[in-house]
Amino acid sequence: MLRRRLREIAPVSVEPLTLLLVTFLPLAVVTTAMWIFDDGLRTSWGGAWSLAARVWLLGFGVPSEVTGGALAASGTVDSYLFTLMPSGVLVGAVWVSWHSGCRTAQMGPLPAVWGGYALVLAVAVVLLATTASNASARVSLLPALLLPWLINLIVFGVATLVHAPESRQGAGARLLLRRVRAWTRVDEVVAGSFVWAALRGAAVTMVALVGAAAIGLTVSVLGNWMSIVAVYESLHGGWTGVIVMSLIQLLYLPNLVVWSIGWIGGAGIAIGTGSLASPFGTLVAPMPAVPVLGAIPSGGSWQIMLLILPILAGFAGAWFALRPLAAELVGGWHGWLVAAASALGQAVVIWLVLTVLATLASGALGPGRLQDVGVPIWRMIIPAGFVALGAVVAATVLVLGRPALAEAANR
Repeated sequence: MLRRRLREIAPVSVEPLTLLLVTFLPLAVVTTAMWIFDDGLRTSWGGAWSLAARVWLLGFGVPSEVTGGALAASGTVDSYLFTLMPSGVLVGAVWVSWHSGCRTAQMGPLPAVWGGYALVLAVAVVLLATTASNASARVSLLPALLLPWLINLIVFGVATLVHAPESRQGAGARLLLRRVRAWTRVDEVVAGSFVWAALRGAAVTMVALVGAAAIGLTVSVLGNWMSIVAVYESLHGGWTGVIVMSLIQLLYLPNLVVWSIGWIGGAGIAIGTGSLASPFGTLVAPMPAVPVLGAIPSGGSWQIMLLILPILAGFAGAWFALRPLAAELVGGWHGWLVAAASALGQAVVIWLVLTVLATLASGALGPGRLQDVGVPIWRMIIPAGFVALGAVVAATVLVLGRPALAEAANR
């Protein structure tokens, strides 16, 4: 029996190795290339391994304390924290862990599958966490051991529950989801469908905001290409430096999209304490030599018109979510109240999501004033307010046009 169970769950042990292959190995390859071409093999390869491990751990929120070496500001500070997460590592890890859970959901009893995955993942995390610190930088061991392990294990476990077959353990999770959906039906809970409408509207709004932010980021990079090239040239890193810097910036691409949402939403971007770049104008001190930062728009003038984008996103989300419910939008103050509550609920969900994203996409990039980089978290209420405005406008239009919409919905 034991041998049969081991054969069933043995493939699960490969999944954490897949996670490392996708998320850690590219980092190790890049740092090894830096060690070969930039360092000229003068130091130990262990420094390249430790740097890759620190970047990987940083992707899960484990800060690095820089104490010396090339990254430290010699003569100005003894040490500083580097906390700006490369969210690309986190996104890649979540994607791999989720698909691992989908693949292994039917390989055996779920407790055994979880145990096998957790054990192998723990060994891998211990290896990276204990080798990440060196003379130049160090990480706190407890967060380094717990955060990557817990995040990947939770994503893996949820994926196995969602994809567990009906005949095995885990089917109860889907049964619970069906009961929750049934419990929130409009005929069993008052205005339950409008609660789901607020959530659906928030989902549509987020898709619209991310799409607009990605397009805006692309246009800004292309429009400021010469400024970006000038920063690359000032680094004098050769072709290896260009490749390494470009790959590092790709790891921060999700951060940049969140920053773009903050910019078009009026919250702005802080590149250092006391600085702010927004559609209303830009006030920043000398910035670090990161090429992509040259794409930050100056703000002011016609760029203020871009604030209409979050309003349109809120309008589209509320319209998409509330229009199918036109027949249930009764007349009088009750209809106005329900529509307004759903629209405002959509904006509250957006505010919560944007606050979480801003927290993940912001942090410390260097010493001194660079300990404050990213989207000011408390200012995310501004794009949420614009979303609320668009959602309320959509709800108002729907309530005023309720008879015609209800007739169309009943055909």
